[in-house]
Amino acid sequence: MTVGVLLAAMLAGAGSSLAQTTEVKVGYLFLNKPLSYLPGATEESYASLDPAGMGAEGAMIDLINAIGKDAGLSIQLVPVAAGDMIDSLTSGAIDLSIGVSEITSEHRKLIDISDPIYVNAESLVVRKDDTKGYKTWSELRGQTIIVLKGSIPDGRADTSDGFKEVLTCDRAVLCWQAVADGTAMGYLDQSFIGAVADLRNGSPPYSETRVVNTYQPHFLMQSGIGMRKGEADLLKKINLSIAKLKAAGTVKAIFAKYGIEGNVVR
Repeated sequence: MTVGVLLAAMLAGAGSSLAQTTEVKVGYLFLNKPLSYLPGATEESYASLDPAGMGAEGAMIDLINAIGKDAGLSIQLVPVAAGDMIDSLTSGAIDLSIGVSEITSEHRKLIDISDPIYVNAESLVVRKDDTKGYKTWSELRGQTIIVLKGSIPDGRADTSDGFKEVLTCDRAVLCWQAVADGTAMGYLDQSFIGAVADLRNGSPPYSETRVVNTYQPHFLMQSGIGMRKGEADLLKKINLSIAKLKAAGTVKAIFAKYGIEGNVVR
């Protein structure tokens, strides 16, 4: 083999090595329509329903795949329960999170978060036969409300705000059920996007409730992509891809596919 041929082979090998993608495990919320979800998944089945990570759908699923393609990341999607997401990140079970990544001071103490991608807010869910146009918490004084454990309203809404009692539940559907059966007057769902999607389910308890359109949220939350602290190179890659895909209109187009383009942070 001549020196020229040997050099060419070496360069080709180096190029092939440089072109290799980095494998990352991405945790997503499997019941978080239309942002991320696993069709057919339940709290009991989600862990074993899609071991190859190929069945997930939603705006953030499409976006993380687009980011992976742009940044040279091989994406493996992993369904994770909301209460386990932060621990899964910090323990190394996953590398990125596209759920439970609201940009809050509490989250920033635990993980790093990319530049914002979309904005969300909490919503108020009441029984369908409760037709009052609630706007503020002051109109809920003396009432029992319920929140999802670990959500943004959990710990921030308490009896000092005038509520008679603040209940918590471990699963969102149980919060909806508590409103439907009268255990709680209202449910402060941390995701307006998710609440509207849940309402479209059309079966009990959703069919017995409504999202109050006049309600003015306490918490406007921007969300990005979460990762362990100290991953500076990965954070830079993610942010560069987010900026590039926003500028190209890709992010807005992806969210428009799911009817939530108005929630994209410019």
